[in-house]
Amino acid sequence: MFPVSRYYGDDENQNCSGDEVVEKNMRRLLSKIKLRSEKLEKTNNDSTSSKIVGKPGNHNHTSVQDEDSYVEKPKKKKKQKKYTVVESQNQAESNTNDVEMIDRLNVPSETPNKEDDSSGEVEECGTSEHTTDVSQVFPVIGDFKFKKKSKVKRVLPEWLAKPSVISVDLKNLEVSIDDIPGLDEIFRTNLKKKNILHYFPVQAQVIPWLLDSMERSSQFPPCDICVSAPTGSGKTLAYVLPILQALRSSRTGQIQALVVLPVQDLAAQVASVFHSYSTGSGLKIHLSSGSLPLQEDRTKLLRQRLGVGWECLVDILVTTPGRLVEHLYSTPGFSLGHLRYLVIDEADRIVDNVQNNWLHHLGLHITSCPLLTLHNLNTLPRRPQKLLFSATLSIDPEKLSQLNLFQPRLFTSVVEATKDQGGEGEFIGKFTTPAELQEHMVRCTQVVKPLVLFRLITREGWHRVLVFTHSSRIGHQLTGVLATLAHNTQQPLTVAEISAECSPKIREATLVRFAAGNIDVLVSTDALARGMDIPNVHCVVSYDMPKYIKGYIHRAGRSGRAGQPGLAVTMVTHTQVGMFQQMLQTAGKQGHVTELAVDEEELKLLEEPYREALTKLKSFTRGEQEKQLQKTKSLKRVMSSKLMSRKRKM
Repeated sequence: MFPVSRYYGDDENQNCSGDEVVEKNMRRLLSKIKLRSEKLEKTNNDSTSSKIVGKPGNHNHTSVQDEDSYVEKPKKKKKQKKYTVVESQNQAESNTNDVEMIDRLNVPSETPNKEDDSSGEVEECGTSEHTTDVSQVFPVIGDFKFKKKSKVKRVLPEWLAKPSVISVDLKNLEVSIDDIPGLDEIFRTNLKKKNILHYFPVQAQVIPWLLDSMERSSQFPPCDICVSAPTGSGKTLAYVLPILQALRSSRTGQIQALVVLPVQDLAAQVASVFHSYSTGSGLKIHLSSGSLPLQEDRTKLLRQRLGVGWECLVDILVTTPGRLVEHLYSTPGFSLGHLRYLVIDEADRIVDNVQNNWLHHLGLHITSCPLLTLHNLNTLPRRPQKLLFSATLSIDPEKLSQLNLFQPRLFTSVVEATKDQGGEGEFIGKFTTPAELQEHMVRCTQVVKPLVLFRLITREGWHRVLVFTHSSRIGHQLTGVLATLAHNTQQPLTVAEISAECSPKIREATLVRFAAGNIDVLVSTDALARGMDIPNVHCVVSYDMPKYIKGYIHRAGRSGRAGQPGLAVTMVTHTQVGMFQQMLQTAGKQGHVTELAVDEEELKLLEEPYREALTKLKSFTRGEQEKQLQKTKSLKRVMSSKLMSRKRKM
């Protein structure tokens, strides 16, 4: 054991016991506190006496006027005095705490005289008037009051803040094709041949406005328009009919209408719509995209005549951004000097992904709108009218400013707004889906996703199902698993796939078989998600959750088109539920999506066929990888042999 030495104070207290030493120390501490408090009282008395200020000089010889004119100037309180007052208050509090501590120890202390106590009370009352609250000088730690941040409402331009509202009800159609004047009988006949007797809401508002603006465009520059409406609401026909009507009576032998679309398949679809409704009008429509070689495309677009020069063979050109830039810089005789209408379909995608900076190059080749004055009113060059269409049109003024719109007008669809989404005067038209579309969500793990999808298709009796995946590799594997499950369980289910890797002929043939009902499940990437009008799609399944709300809107819009009932199902894992609900909240659709459930007992019955399908998929993918490796090796050998032959010739 080690000896422990205790310290009990100074040497004079060595002979005293421990309790006596503690008592002496406490009395000494009390005497020090008393001396300190007396010093503080003296300083406070001095400060209060210094504040009573009289007029300097001899008071007996001063006049009344001097006394009235003398006014004491208020002195600024020094920070030092402020802190001394606070210090005295803190010291007083410490004194009381020390006294309370002594009382707890039951140590006898020297009591001051009654006179001192009374004088101390009077002085404390005098100094209490000058003390300040500590919480006002110093912040109290932990005393925070969090206030709910007020929602900042952005200020939009007037044409964006006050749009023309378009209804989303595609069942109760009130405007017939004979109610809108301005269309020739030949176009009405073409509509009746397609069994179209009434206009959809977007057509009933946009077509009359465009026809009226086209009549007034000879005197003043026409205003540009932006149209945002759900997928399958008839936006394409809303600009096809007015353009055909305007160009039929004023053919110039030049390109007068240019329609730009983001992908080749969508451009081919729009070109077919122009061909269908232009029968008997004499107008020439041409599709220019990557599906044709550039040289062959030039021969169908232009013709050179001796003594005349280049002659344009097209009135309306439907193209993609990449092919348009190629024609602007590499096709001799290609001109847009007589352009009257510029249509940008799927405008949000084209604005977000500006391919080859085509907007800049196009602006260099078309007539811009100069400043309108009285001097150039009659000689003002004709500028093309810009028509923007999309189901998810951006209302960001900064992005729309890239298009250099002239006095634009906005047509948008709306849904009923809740208190969380906005109040009066706000519209929620950026993300809308058809009213006839039912939307569901399915939770499952990533491992059993193909099995859950197969069970839902067979249990619910879905037919003509369009499944979207993120990549062609995932789509290819999913197609193999679904086909094997259908074979092992003896289900009459035909599964096919389509992607950007397929040739245009194969894609077109597959889509024809799917529309005819010969294919039950079609697995695709997002290449078909935008704008494609695939008829008779009963159900759309997002096998991989879309990254953005725009992708969800365009995927779900492949079903429930033109007033027909539709179904949209999104498969999410347990970790993706929160992200998916947040995505729906941005579009105001958090209450419109219900959940579908699949019991584990239902999946256990398909466990053995699912294992067989996975093992078959592994062997199948290995075989495909070996074939791809052999193919790349053979290509390298051919390239190396060509290089060797060139070197020998040199």
